[in-house]
Amino acid sequence: GDSFYDYLLKQGLQRPRSKARLRRQYREVIDTAVARSSGWVSKGRRFVGESQRARSDPQHKMEHLACFLPGMLALGHVTGVATEGPQGGSSNAHLTAAEEIMRVCMEMYTSTTTGLSAEAYETAPGKPVRPQRTFKYSLLRPETVESAFILWRVTKNNKY
Repeated sequence: GDSFYDYLLKQGLQRPRSKARLRRQYREVIDTAVARSSGWVSKGRRFVGESQRARSDPQHKMEHLACFLPGMLALGHVTGVATEGPQGGSSNAHLTAAEEIMRVCMEMYTSTTTGLSAEAYETAPGKPVRPQRTFKYSLLRPETVESAFILWRVTKNNKY
Protein backbone atom coordinates (compact mmCIF):
# COMPACT_ATOMS: atom_id res chain seq x y z
CA GLY A 1 0.00 0.00 0.00
CA ASP A 2 2.78 2.50 0.79
CA SER A 3 4.11 2.32 -2.78
CA PHE A 4 0.76 3.56 -4.09
CA TYR A 5 1.12 6.86 -2.22
CA ASP A 6 4.73 7.22 -3.28
CA TYR A 7 3.93 6.56 -6.94
CA LEU A 8 1.04 9.04 -6.97
CA LEU A 9 3.49 11.78 -6.04
CA LYS A 10 6.31 10.64 -8.32
CA GLN A 11 4.04 10.08 -11.34
CA GLY A 12 2.49 13.48 -10.73
CA LEU A 13 5.95 14.96 -10.99
CA GLN A 14 7.06 12.96 -14.04
CA ARG A 15 3.98 12.78 -16.30
CA PRO A 16 3.09 16.18 -17.76
CA ARG A 17 -0.26 15.13 -19.31
CA SER A 18 -1.60 13.57 -16.13
CA LYS A 19 0.14 16.03 -13.84
CA ALA A 20 -2.89 17.94 -12.51
CA ARG A 21 -5.02 14.83 -11.91
CA LEU A 22 -2.25 12.83 -10.21
CA ARG A 23 -1.17 15.73 -8.03
CA ARG A 24 -4.78 16.35 -6.95
CA GLN A 25 -5.20 12.65 -6.14
CA TYR A 26 -1.97 12.68 -4.15
CA ARG A 27 -3.11 15.65 -2.04
CA GLU A 28 -6.54 14.14 -1.40
CA VAL A 29 -5.17 10.72 -0.46
CA ILE A 30 -2.35 12.05 1.73
CA ASP A 31 -4.46 14.64 3.53
CA THR A 32 -7.03 11.94 4.32
CA ALA A 33 -4.41 9.36 5.33
CA VAL A 34 -2.59 11.76 7.67
CA ALA A 35 -5.86 12.97 9.20
CA ARG A 36 -7.34 9.50 9.75
CA SER A 37 -4.26 7.36 10.40
CA SER A 38 -2.10 9.54 12.60
CA GLY A 39 -2.28 10.34 16.28
CA TRP A 40 -0.15 11.98 18.92
CA VAL A 41 2.38 10.38 21.21
CA SER A 42 3.08 13.83 22.66
CA LYS A 43 3.37 17.38 21.36
CA GLY A 44 5.58 17.32 18.27
CA ARG A 45 5.63 13.49 18.12
CA ARG A 46 3.09 12.00 15.73
CA PHE A 47 2.60 8.32 14.98
CA VAL A 48 0.99 6.66 11.96
CA GLY A 49 -1.13 3.66 12.84
CA GLU A 50 -3.77 1.42 11.33
CA SER A 51 -7.49 2.06 11.52
CA GLN A 52 -9.52 -1.13 11.52
CA ARG A 53 -12.70 0.60 10.32
CA ALA A 54 -13.45 3.84 8.51
CA ARG A 55 -13.73 6.78 10.89
CA SER A 56 -12.16 4.88 13.80
CA ASP A 57 -9.14 6.15 15.69
CA PRO A 58 -5.82 4.62 14.65
CA GLN A 59 -4.38 1.86 16.79
CA HIS A 60 -1.47 2.93 19.00
CA LYS A 61 0.90 0.77 17.00
CA MET A 62 3.32 2.07 14.39
CA GLU A 63 5.11 -0.20 11.97
CA HIS A 64 8.56 0.65 10.68
CA LEU A 65 7.24 0.67 7.11
CA ALA A 66 5.29 3.85 7.94
CA CYS A 67 8.62 5.68 8.16
CA PHE A 68 8.55 6.16 4.37
CA LEU A 69 5.90 8.85 4.98
CA PRO A 70 8.12 11.67 6.31
CA GLY A 71 10.30 11.56 3.20
CA MET A 72 7.31 11.51 0.89
CA LEU A 73 5.62 14.40 2.72
CA ALA A 74 8.84 16.44 2.57
CA LEU A 75 9.18 15.70 -1.14
CA GLY A 76 5.57 16.80 -1.71
CA HIS A 77 6.33 19.99 0.22
CA VAL A 78 9.56 20.90 -1.56
CA THR A 79 8.09 20.27 -5.04
CA GLY A 80 5.00 22.35 -4.26
CA VAL A 81 2.60 19.47 -4.86
CA ALA A 82 1.34 19.63 -1.26
CA THR A 83 -0.03 23.17 -1.68
CA GLU A 84 -1.22 23.35 -5.31
CA GLY A 85 -4.84 23.57 -6.33
CA PRO A 86 -7.98 25.27 -5.08
CA GLN A 87 -7.73 24.01 -1.49
CA GLY A 88 -4.17 25.27 -1.14
CA GLY A 89 -3.51 24.52 2.50
CA SER A 90 -0.77 25.60 4.81
CA SER A 91 2.49 25.78 2.91
CA ASN A 92 4.26 24.00 5.74
CA ALA A 93 1.58 21.53 6.86
CA HIS A 94 3.11 18.52 5.09
CA LEU A 95 6.65 19.43 6.16
CA THR A 96 5.53 19.88 9.77
CA ALA A 97 3.78 16.49 9.72
CA ALA A 98 6.91 14.93 8.16
CA GLU A 99 9.10 16.22 10.99
CA GLU A 100 6.63 15.14 13.69
CA ILE A 101 6.40 11.60 12.29
CA MET A 102 10.17 11.48 11.76
CA ARG A 103 10.76 12.14 15.48
CA VAL A 104 8.95 8.88 16.28
CA CYS A 105 10.79 7.04 13.48
CA MET A 106 14.15 8.15 14.89
CA GLU A 107 13.03 7.20 18.40
CA MET A 108 12.43 3.67 17.11
CA TYR A 109 16.20 3.36 16.73
CA THR A 110 17.26 5.13 19.91
CA SER A 111 14.83 3.09 22.05
CA THR A 112 16.68 -0.22 21.58
CA THR A 113 19.99 -1.36 23.02
CA THR A 114 21.22 -2.48 19.59
CA GLY A 115 20.32 0.78 17.85
CA LEU A 116 18.31 -1.21 15.28
CA SER A 117 14.62 -0.57 14.86
CA ALA A 118 12.12 -3.32 15.54
CA GLU A 119 9.31 -3.93 13.04
CA ALA A 120 6.49 -2.44 15.16
CA TYR A 121 6.14 -0.22 18.20
CA GLU A 122 3.55 0.63 20.82
CA THR A 123 2.84 4.35 20.85
CA ALA A 124 1.02 5.12 24.11
CA PRO A 125 0.29 8.83 24.61
CA GLY A 126 2.86 10.59 26.75
CA LYS A 127 5.23 7.61 26.89
CA PRO A 128 8.35 6.63 24.96
CA VAL A 129 7.74 4.29 22.05
CA ARG A 130 8.63 0.68 22.78
CA PRO A 131 8.93 -2.39 20.57
CA GLN A 132 5.90 -4.65 20.51
CA ARG A 133 6.73 -7.98 22.07
CA THR A 134 6.01 -10.05 18.94
CA PHE A 135 7.85 -7.64 16.61
CA LYS A 136 11.24 -7.30 18.37
CA TYR A 137 13.24 -8.22 15.28
CA SER A 138 14.78 -6.04 12.60
CA LEU A 139 14.62 -6.55 8.85
CA LEU A 140 17.04 -3.64 8.31
CA ARG A 141 14.51 -1.64 6.33
CA PRO A 142 15.64 1.56 4.56
CA GLU A 143 12.55 3.74 5.07
CA THR A 144 13.83 5.81 7.99
CA VAL A 145 17.22 6.42 6.39
CA GLU A 146 15.58 7.47 3.12
CA SER A 147 13.24 9.86 4.95
CA ALA A 148 16.11 11.29 7.02
CA PHE A 149 18.10 11.95 3.85
CA ILE A 150 15.19 13.71 2.13
CA LEU A 151 14.42 15.77 5.25
CA TRP A 152 18.07 16.75 5.53
CA ARG A 153 18.08 17.86 1.88
CA VAL A 154 14.84 19.82 2.30
CA THR A 155 15.49 21.43 5.71
CA LYS A 156 19.33 21.47 5.83
CA ASN A 157 18.92 20.46 9.49
CA ASN A 158 21.88 18.32 10.63
CA LYS A 159 19.76 16.32 13.09
CA TYR A 160 18.72 14.27 10.07
